[in-house]
Amino acid sequence: MSSINKTELGFNQWALSDKPTMEDFNADNVLVDQLLADTLNKTAGGTVSGFTEFTKGLRVKGNEVATFESGNWIPTCDAVAFSTSWASYTKIGNFVFGNCLIKISSTLSASAMLDIHGLPFPILRAGSGCIMRTTALQGLDNVRIRVVGETVYFIKSEIFGVTGADCKVGYLEFCFFYMA
Repeated sequence: MSSINKTELGFNQWALSDKPTMEDFNADNVLVDQLLADTLNKTAGGTVSGFTEFTKGLRVKGNEVATFESGNWIPTCDAVAFSTSWASYTKIGNFVFGNCLIKISSTLSASAMLDIHGLPFPILRAGSGCIMRTTALQGLDNVRIRVVGETVYFIKSEIFGVTGADCKVGYLEFCFFYMA
């Protein structure tokens, strides 16, 4: 037996004497879907005929404004020899979010800057990032990351970048973002 009472939105509201049935729960689920779709239609200002996969784009006011893409990229560097454990990115609209883990095996040039090249997309606006963990940077505490021109720069002070001389064998994991 279905509920005798309904909520203001039309959901079942059972009394102690009611015996809920599977059909009652299914009807409430259909109602949730309808109310959510109606709410999305009103907020988005367009037609929402159900949910689409995130990879098909984000929608605002019924228009697709951001596409989603993810993949891998191949980092390069002149200051150190390294192997890449992984280097991945996610691009949402024009925003690129990336991360990378490299294992430094040796210094190629003590004076060369530790700059990572090979980003997955050209940079439209500068970005930044952070070092997530490292055993490769010797005694450097507040290294910042700046993404400019198609390069990830590691900066140890206002005017000095990290060089090959600052590196030792170990790993360097970092993340970054910029606008493509």
